[in-house]
Amino acid sequence: MNTNRHSTLNACVIGLGSQSMNDHVPSLLRRDYVSLVAVCDINEQRINEFCIKYPQLRNKVKAYTSCSELLKNEKIDIAIVAVPHNKYLPIMKELCKRGVYFMKEKPLARNGTEMKKMLRLPNIRKYCFVCAQRRYSSLYKRAYDLKEKIGVPYLFSVIYTLKVANPNEGWRGNLTKAGGGCIIDMGYHIIDQLLWWFGEPKKIFVSKSSLAVPGVKGYAEDTSIISFKYNNGLQGSILLSRSAGEKREECSYSQSKNVNLLI
Repeated sequence: MNTNRHSTLNACVIGLGSQSMNDHVPSLLRRDYVSLVAVCDINEQRINEFCIKYPQLRNKVKAYTSCSELLKNEKIDIAIVAVPHNKYLPIMKELCKRGVYFMKEKPLARNGTEMKKMLRLPNIRKYCFVCAQRRYSSLYKRAYDLKEKIGVPYLFSVIYTLKVANPNEGWRGNLTKAGGGCIIDMGYHIIDQLLWWFGEPKKIFVSKSSLAVPGVKGYAEDTSIISFKYNNGLQGSILLSRSAGEKREECSYSQSKNVNLLI
């Protein structure tokens, strides 16, 4: 990718959900070396909402309901893709085919079979970047920097909860479309953070349930507890829930010099 800040990179956003509207689009607009030239969503209502929220872009950014049409008609250098998990594969195939660098929302894939299909796409490792935001948080980065200075960690605890009224509804509640519930969605960020902090665990134990909505079976898990054990004796757990209590994100770990970090 051309990273010369004296040149302008043409960007597009594929998928106009809340993540794109509130985070990705503003992020692109803040960069003077990026020009947002096109957006895409199969839902025309989302495009209308984009035009209402960003009226200054109405005549500058072209809108499409087809990713193929967008890539055929526009010269795109970089793309941000944020769509339901079951919609990524054909979009990724098209972007790789056309040599467009892109960042996709997590997860990489819904399951091992889909992951193998993605990894067979031409030059996928060159063009694809997966978004995992916690590594760029100043608080998490500070904890990483302190980790080596205050002792050897032996215990960690993570709590990440949301209060979703109906966790069984929408594509996120559909096990087939989403590939999973709170683990692959919310938990992805935290697990990536733990891999950054502590490396890969030796053993993982997972329990999960879909009981928050009485009388509804088979939807993506709304609650999970995951336990980790590492070769050096470190152990810890994550509590995840899309239905228990108010929004809460808290990480803590204890180290051998009796110092506890709480984030």
